[in-house]
Amino acid sequence: EYGGMNWVLSDMYVITGNKSYLDMAERWHDKPVIIPMTEGEDILTGIHANTQFPKMSGLAARYPYTGDTTELFGAKFFWDKVVNQRSYVTGGNSESEFFSQADSLSNTLTPYTEENCNEYNMLKLTSLLFRIEPEVEYANYLERTLFNHTLAAQNPTDGEVCYHIPLMPGAEREYHSLFESFSCCVCSSMDSYTRHAEYIYAHDDNSLFINLFIASEVTWKEKGMRMMQETSFPYDDKSVLKFEFEKETDLGLKIRCPEWLAAPMTIRINDEAQRSDPENGYIEISRKWKSGD
Repeated sequence: EYGGMNWVLSDMYVITGNKSYLDMAERWHDKPVIIPMTEGEDILTGIHANTQFPKMSGLAARYPYTGDTTELFGAKFFWDKVVNQRSYVTGGNSESEFFSQADSLSNTLTPYTEENCNEYNMLKLTSLLFRIEPEVEYANYLERTLFNHTLAAQNPTDGEVCYHIPLMPGAEREYHSLFESFSCCVCSSMDSYTRHAEYIYAHDDNSLFINLFIASEVTWKEKGMRMMQETSFPYDDKSVLKFEFEKETDLGLKIRCPEWLAAPMTIRINDEAQRSDPENGYIEISRKWKSGD
């Protein structure tokens, strides 16, 4: 599974400034898979799933440095075909490690659905795409998959993880030892559970994105800001954001408006109701903030 080498070599280019690494990254492209994707041809049916994700993450990782729009298109096309045509409601994908036909999942419910490291790699690809184009559909997928697949893959009593998440009625989860079974899914899971905080927040020059409702805190040194998020989601539908600033600061706040809402989101600042009309999936509030807000 060499697919991630195009990402590694792109990072080497950034670290060293040596363009030969970026050129070499392209030589690691798996052309039988990557070229059809960049041309809008869906060739995923029946091929091994997990080996493809790092190849597409490599396209997304290279794009900011190459500016090659075909690479970005290929990564986005792949993401769309997996998420919107080959993923279960939990956000997971594949059966017995292989991609099904598009829009045809009902006959694939077996004890071997949803290979765990697929979702680890899909979250990494989704995060890369969000950094390039901060679209709400990426944040929606992050939440859907983190809560419904990634957390469900781990046994909370001993930390052991599943290789597959079986969706067939009556199927039993099989957990793998973290110390004796070094499969791809066990090792990916070890890394996966360190990455949860990576997906909660993002920022551009002037705005902080609240993508996930998870108890956490974030520090933005350049803005002299620290924010704590207090929530027990998904057991409660309320989240409190508490701010600390070195001085009064102009800042935009972009709060994701979840697609699962049954009624409009209510937002209050210091107990004062705010307009909460979402735009492109986010409710945006721009104001001068101070400590204690």
